[in-house]
Amino acid sequence: MSGVADSAIQRDSIRLSTPGSTDHPVVALAAFIDAIRDSGYRTPAHALAELVDNSLEAGATHISIIIRADGPSGGHTITVVDDGCGMSPSTLQKALQFGGSTRFNARTGTGRYGMGLPCSVLSQARRVDVYSWQSPSRTWWTYLDAPAVANGALAHIPASKQSPRLPTARSTSGTVVVLSDCDRIDFRPSAADNVRQTLGRIFRRAICRGASVELNGEAVRPVDPLFRDATHVLVRGKQYGPALEFPVRTPDGARSIVRIRFAELPVEKLCGLSNREKADVG
Repeated sequence: MSGVADSAIQRDSIRLSTPGSTDHPVVALAAFIDAIRDSGYRTPAHALAELVDNSLEAGATHISIIIRADGPSGGHTITVVDDGCGMSPSTLQKALQFGGSTRFNARTGTGRYGMGLPCSVLSQARRVDVYSWQSPSRTWWTYLDAPAVANGALAHIPASKQSPRLPTARSTSGTVVVLSDCDRIDFRPSAADNVRQTLGRIFRRAICRGASVELNGEAVRPVDPLFRDATHVLVRGKQYGPALEFPVRTPDGARSIVRIRFAELPVEKLCGLSNREKADVG
């Protein structure tokens, strides 16, 4: 037995001391951060949806999104403010870590692997600063900077530090996410309507249950993709046939039902509309 153990230790020593083994980390950070920036979240609306979803999972009832131009350079800054439960210093660091999550592999919400926050924000911006507080007396802050990661200056999420209370932080608990140096966003006035439409569709049920979502001070209204609710005045859909139901079994053995509904749109009304009018009604 002693000889077997010694042999195993010797093999491990050889593996650990292999020349050049430290030159090839599991993740090549510069390439990784560029790849993450180019993967998914092609529109600001879908990137912002990740942040809104995080806010709702934190129990937020009011979420405000502010998108403003930085000046003649044409860049933008995006600020997302919520009144959720806030984060502790360690949770705040974990939130910006790729794969970091307090709900890893959970099936109770829409997030699962802890990639949503860092991936979504870096798809639109080079830097993100996150402020969070669980009581009005103490605010914590940390950040993620893509260029610093790429050039090797930032290999770890910086430790959370206390920060002065932000003017936008008026609730007893909450989080503020600030995306700066936004180089992937072309936010013209017409784009605001598209963002509202997308967020209104994705979070229609949460909004109908009482959650408030605002974009630049204007409320995001719920949008029914089947055009059957009362908000669709010009174009109203009607149910087409019965809903299809498919029983499925979840990984833990529970049964659930997937329901698929169809709507028929009044094509005769749509034919007379211009492309612009069709876009205006969604």
